Amino acid sequence: MKADLIVFHPFLFALVPTLAYYTPGSGILLPEDMVLSAVVVLVITTILFAVLSVLLKSTQKSGIIVSTAILVCFGYGSLIILSTFIASVHPSLIFLCQANDATLMVAYFCLALIPIWILYKLRHFPTQLTIMFNWMSLGLVVANLAIIFLVSGHPDVQAHNVLLKNDQQSQDLDPYLRMPFKTKPDIYWIVMDGCANSETLSDVYKHDDHEFSSFLKQNGFFIPPQARSNYQLTYLSLASCLNGNYVNYLTQQLGKNATTAQGLFQLVRNNRLFRVLKQHGYTIVNVGSGVGFTEYPNVDINHQGGWGTCFNVELVQSTVFSGLKPVNKLINDASREKRLGLFSQIDKIEAIPGPKVVLAHVLLPHPPFTFNADGSPRYLKRINADGWSDAEYLEQIKFTHVQLQKLVKTLLRENDHRPVIIIQGDHGPAKDAHHDLPTPDYLKRRFHILNAYYFPGQKPELDANITPVNSLRVLLSYLEQRPVPMLTDRCYFSTYESMYDFKDVTGDLAVSQLEASQTSDEH
Repeated sequence: MKADLIVFHPFLFALVPTLAYYTPGSGILLPEDMVLSAVVVLVITTILFAVLSVLLKSTQKSGIIVSTAILVCFGYGSLIILSTFIASVHPSLIFLCQANDATLMVAYFCLALIPIWILYKLRHFPTQLTIMFNWMSLGLVVANLAIIFLVSGHPDVQAHNVLLKNDQQSQDLDPYLRMPFKTKPDIYWIVMDGCANSETLSDVYKHDDHEFSSFLKQNGFFIPPQARSNYQLTYLSLASCLNGNYVNYLTQQLGKNATTAQGLFQLVRNNRLFRVLKQHGYTIVNVGSGVGFTEYPNVDINHQGGWGTCFNVELVQSTVFSGLKPVNKLINDASREKRLGLFSQIDKIEAIPGPKVVLAHVLLPHPPFTFNADGSPRYLKRINADGWSDAEYLEQIKFTHVQLQKLVKTLLRENDHRPVIIIQGDHGPAKDAHHDLPTPDYLKRRFHILNAYYFPGQKPELDANITPVNSLRVLLSYLEQRPVPMLTDRCYFSTYESMYDFKDVTGDLAVSQLEASQTSDEH
């Protein structure tokens, strides 16, 4: 029996990091996206296990050593999180966070080698240890799958209901969705994550972005003077603007305190913009941000922009090797490359035969703050770690403005084939989105966004209060050359903890706008 004992725990332990980092409600990684990372780790595990089995002539000993190595490798990230927590509780231990990553890595690695060396030197290997590891690995996999299932809340059924309800909410658009287009220009819909407008940059950051805003206006863009987002969370903003209607109906369907966002992810991925333009012969092109729900699996062309997705970065950073400078540089560079996908690939994207619609969700000027204003890199010890700096945000938004100007110049260089361009923030900058009682200053930061529209052949004169929920309707109006009904522009506040508990803050923002205007007049 001992000789025939099956050793499967290394392969189950290899799956645990991917399962553990998958959080259904976050949208960082969707189920189908887990396959690649899991396969890579499994292949490495299989090779290591096979080589050691041949060298040590013992599958049981090889299995325990490989499993221990996996736990050691991916346990480093947990050590960093734990040290940060301890330092926050006991300020006298702040040195744990300030220690050089390489120093921590070497100390951790040396300590971790002790049990591996002991296992290697054992002559009589206890079979009970293999049995225990088998059960431990199976328990961890089952526990993680159970958590995923419980948090997901039956996503397939939920997503279907949300999509069905969404179509019912937009019946006023039905007659216009079937109308033929009078014109079919290329369309670039660019969502800049966390992008503030001129007013916020001036009042909060004391930065004059006159050069950037004047550049857009001189090139025919309409910029609503009171540009605001409809929601303060990316999921809600994208789901509403890409479908041309509010998502407040989800409160009745899911409840005020629901935290699941699976339905919202499907609203984004199966949005009305794509469905309508596909029917009219458009090629659908996506440039994802590296956040799972913006990586569309069913579009015609996906520009991936490298491997530096949020999930891949988190997974690599959780390994013991992340403390090495070359690996840290690799992670930072991959993250930057991913975020610059639209700007670096624009010539290739332009060359795609039209008509085409290009949707790009760009994780700029949103943290992590890895760019200086001149474009030079900032190397962070840990990408995607929580943290906010107004000064670093300002540096990154200056860099973002330069990139957007270059992009617009490229897209408008040929007079005969100019595209529609929509550039808008999903929300404004703020340290977090968990305020139960937001202050006027917080609302101003979070809801005031960049919002700019360019339509070839005409300079649109849109409502001064137009918000992204009406962007699809404005686009259809231009393509069909006929008026399309607009929605009343409203702003709704909710938090990650109570995502569907919407509070109408339109009036609060209007008061904030009036006060800012009066203050400006007094000075």
